[in-house]
Amino acid sequence: MTFLSANIHRQAALIVTMFSRISIFCKSIDIFSESVDLRKLPEYSLKEVQEHFTPQDCWIIIGDFVYDVTEFLRKHPAGDEVMLDYAGRDATLAFKGVGHSNAALKILNQYLIGILPPKERIYLRN
Repeated sequence: MTFLSANIHRQAALIVTMFSRISIFCKSIDIFSESVDLRKLPEYSLKEVQEHFTPQDCWIIIGDFVYDVTEFLRKHPAGDEVMLDYAGRDATLAFKGVGHSNAALKILNQYLIGILPPKERIYLRN
């Protein structure tokens, strides 16, 4: 195997691993979404979420759900800077990429305030 083909093989393996993790995360989002009446959640657009990007007013999106994590910032085990990097934005891949557990997702759900409108969703089935 040449260096180039070995490198392509490694990159392909990384992509498969990444999509596998995203797939597992999407399944956990589906399970969570089944326990929540999505019709009762207020809808917030990406533009609305973008307005909440400070330590005094911090919203993030994880798996198409919108969370007001302002009060959680100082409680986050890795510090508030980690979450502030994604303030006002989608943090789904970052959240799952570091290996957060389903238990962490349950803690996060205490801060659930809404959901993205169907046309802006990526993870939930419409």
